[in-house]
Amino acid sequence: RQLEDLRVSNNIVLCDAGYGFPSEARPRREKLRAVSKQLVNFLRWQISNEATPALVKVIGCSQTEQQELQERMISLWEGDLPENFDFSSEDFTSFQDATYLSPDAPESLDETLMPPEVVVVGMIVDRRVQVNRSMNRSKTLQLRAARWPLESFNVDPNEPLNVDTVMEAMQQWWWNSKSQAFDPKAGFVHATEQALNHHFTRHPNRPLHKQPISSLS
Repeated sequence: RQLEDLRVSNNIVLCDAGYGFPSEARPRREKLRAVSKQLVNFLRWQISNEATPALVKVIGCSQTEQQELQERMISLWEGDLPENFDFSSEDFTSFQDATYLSPDAPESLDETLMPPEVVVVGMIVDRRVQVNRSMNRSKTLQLRAARWPLESFNVDPNEPLNVDTVMEAMQQWWWNSKSQAFDPKAGFVHATEQALNHHFTRHPNRPLHKQPISSLS
């Protein structure tokens, strides 16, 4: 679907690429491929919907990293990337009201309230989970950190969700929050269930890093 005539919402996902990429050729290729795949997965799902999409900005990477990541994404996308997506030269001081989503944050988002308008998602795709990495990053950036509320889904509250999973859940929650069909809590539950189930379909052999889920079909 073309987005030339599609209005973008005031919601923003900031994709924090400030964690960097390895200098060695093979690990660098692997991480670039993994980050690109996660972003393309989300963008394909996002524009397949009729609702107004959030703006998605990759922020914090060098010009070289941006070029490499962009080339990889265009190759996967097989065409021009959607107009609600871009690489930004801005820094995080322009987004001091943003909420950094971290599985290690001491507090969780309140699912009974409206979702935050701007969120930061760390571009972390490491196979081995590094505890407190995104939490420490949020402190460095002086941004509020909050984790995704997973307790009611029988998932470890500190489960590190995949990049495309948390971005889908956030986008759907935004859409649901603007719909009269959902109250805030129901909109959150629907968004999270959908994103988790899509994740389980993509990764049936290892759906979660921590304890398995049992409350979803």
